[in-house]
Amino acid sequence: MGAADEVVALFDARGAEHHGEVVDQMSHALQSAAEAQRRGAHDALVAACLLHDIGHLLAAEADGPRADLTADDDRHEAVGARWLAPRFGPSVARPVALHVVAKRWRCTTDPAYHDALSAASQATLVAQGGLLDPDEVIRFERSPGFADAVVLRECDEAAKEPGRATPDLATFVPLLERLVVDGPARARNLAWAVDVCLTPALEGADVLVAPAYGPAWKSDLVVGGHEGAPASCATTPAAIAGWPVISVPAGVVGGLPVGVALVARPGQEAVLLDAARRVEAAVADVGPLPPVAWRPPSRG
Repeated sequence: MGAADEVVALFDARGAEHHGEVVDQMSHALQSAAEAQRRGAHDALVAACLLHDIGHLLAAEADGPRADLTADDDRHEAVGARWLAPRFGPSVARPVALHVVAKRWRCTTDPAYHDALSAASQATLVAQGGLLDPDEVIRFERSPGFADAVVLRECDEAAKEPGRATPDLATFVPLLERLVVDGPARARNLAWAVDVCLTPALEGADVLVAPAYGPAWKSDLVVGGHEGAPASCATTPAAIAGWPVISVPAGVVGGLPVGVALVARPGQEAVLLDAARRVEAAVADVGPLPPVAWRPPSRG
């Protein structure tokens, strides 16, 4: 089943759900996409508007519907973005990942916007973290996905009119198919990970041991992770190839943790775990790890 077919199947299965709004998920998605097209949005942003709440469908499929909109945040923006990224790429996934913080930003910078939100949207704002503080406003406004996320949010709120005529879902399938991350690119990435990186590195060895990135970075709970993180020579190829990998704490730099990554061949999980235990023991022999000096703030 292709990525566009997966989208159709999800809407066929869950599109009639309302999630507190006066329109169901199918109608809301179609109205959002149609509004984006009316504004002249590029194809990836139209797709993002169509799929911005797909995380609700995925979360409901896995966990059932939310019981309390004011307390039970299903983090649908993160769930949806993670699902969309490998299928349609970052230009679709990024606005989806940021559309909740775009709502929080609009409510913070324009109080009248909050008052005009639907009742369900006002209720979910509480669970989603509420208003941003001044530093969070600045960080969001400087993030690369700011403009598209704000447009998506505007299309989102304009897409809650019962009975509005829209194109059907099939109309958007060709657009989605144009945006699908192509198979040849995935094949090239897999060949690079296995043939260029992992197989030569493991020649004559059972386990590859390498740094797991550099020192950790402080997470930004407004605009996401560290955009400039260097790719690990071990974990990145292993993640692409689906080979077993584990990270073991190895120390602290500047108050933030560092680790070593261990990678083994497919089916060698027992060998990998034994090696990880040996590394842990070797680190412990040096002395106890110093405490990590930084703790992430709570969301919102």
